[in-house]
Amino acid sequence: MLDSLRRRLSFARPIVYWFRRHREGLHERRGPRRLMKEARSRRRRRRIRRIITTRRSLVDELSRRDEGYEQRIKELESDRWSFLGSIPAATSPRQPLKILRSEIVKFQRHSYGNYRPGNAVWAAKWEANPRQRVVMFSRQDTAGSLYKWADAVNTYTPWAVRLAVFEPHAFGFPTDLVFPHPEYADSDLERLLSESTVIHLKDESAFLDGKLHLPRDFLSRHGKPMVFTHYGGSSRQYQHLPDYQSFVLNFDARIALTPDLLFSWFNGTYIPLAIDIRNIPNQWQPGNLLCHSPSNAKRHGTKVIQKAVELAQSQSDIDFDLIQGLSHQECLERKRRATLFFDRVGRELRETYGTSEVIGWHGNSAIEAAAYGIPTMSHLADWAIDAARESLGSLMDYNAVINVGLEVKEIRDRILWFFNLPEEEQQVLSNQTRTWIEMLHSYKATGPALAGVYDSII
Repeated sequence: MLDSLRRRLSFARPIVYWFRRHREGLHERRGPRRLMKEARSRRRRRRIRRIITTRRSLVDELSRRDEGYEQRIKELESDRWSFLGSIPAATSPRQPLKILRSEIVKFQRHSYGNYRPGNAVWAAKWEANPRQRVVMFSRQDTAGSLYKWADAVNTYTPWAVRLAVFEPHAFGFPTDLVFPHPEYADSDLERLLSESTVIHLKDESAFLDGKLHLPRDFLSRHGKPMVFTHYGGSSRQYQHLPDYQSFVLNFDARIALTPDLLFSWFNGTYIPLAIDIRNIPNQWQPGNLLCHSPSNAKRHGTKVIQKAVELAQSQSDIDFDLIQGLSHQECLERKRRATLFFDRVGRELRETYGTSEVIGWHGNSAIEAAAYGIPTMSHLADWAIDAARESLGSLMDYNAVINVGLEVKEIRDRILWFFNLPEEEQQVLSNQTRTWIEMLHSYKATGPALAGVYDSII
């Protein structure tokens, strides 16, 4: 009986085997069709979902997808590199500072361990003049003002100056010596400081509030006479703090880059921003082009200026060129075409400096335009004009900045006033503007003024 049953089953076994293979092949042939059908179904559901979805639900769905994707990547990576799990180097935390230092040592270094070749003429004068040396120091020489002062002193006085910074400027202003921060790499910056006769700091609050991550005595421990420079927003922010006042007054001399920073307690002098005009003639031409080149549009009141220009354009044929996002050299090329240049009617940024105090003087951009003889507008505060006159005396008689108010209509009226002047009067104003630069802001004017400060403290 059992043998008979086995024979019957053995006869059926090939039929069952054939049926199973046929069914598997049928599924294989139907697979692509089924996949296409499922894809059509998904697309249909997706179209329906798009109709009823909200922005929030879409964001949630995309977030879930991203999380799932990241999780899947981690799983795959874990499977892929599982054999490395026992190696300590693969599981130990990275040490960014150590790695950064190891990379920095590979960089090419120049004199005193800095990253730039430096100014060869300045270096030669430094070596030849060991008794009258100034190191000008700043974290970043904003707008290149310190470089121009250094060039003025090196060009027109016996003093030899080197400029040391930690960061070059994004706009491409010239630099002399760019040092690595001591936190990341060694250099001979302190040897340079020890070789100086005077140390001149343009850094405002960075040593006071610790932003530089350097000891507060990093400069003073060399025992050199020291000069402090007021130049911007931090001074307006901290001017009322006793600690800041004490920090500033501890220097041997104090200079303000603009007279609106000559606070009553400051006990310093105003030395104007410098510009090299030896190869720049008066290039002003009559026309209808108004230019404005803010380094910080919000801080320079650019929106207010634009509104005023739009009102003026409704009454007169005036072209407006807003110059932004260019290198320093490209900015100068655009600026030199102006018939009239507008510098600023700005306020400090409360979110940055904790105050919205009015900026009461023009900046570097103004004197760059004025050097070409281009009549220049800016807001000059009354107290700043008085402070400048007290510091400079009769030299302020040469000031040719076209002073404007802070309101849109005041600015509009002043712009229209200029473009309605006869061409001959505009030319006179251009000549006065150029003379103002020669008398107050040229290297011949600013270099000896700075040397006088250094002479007074050694």
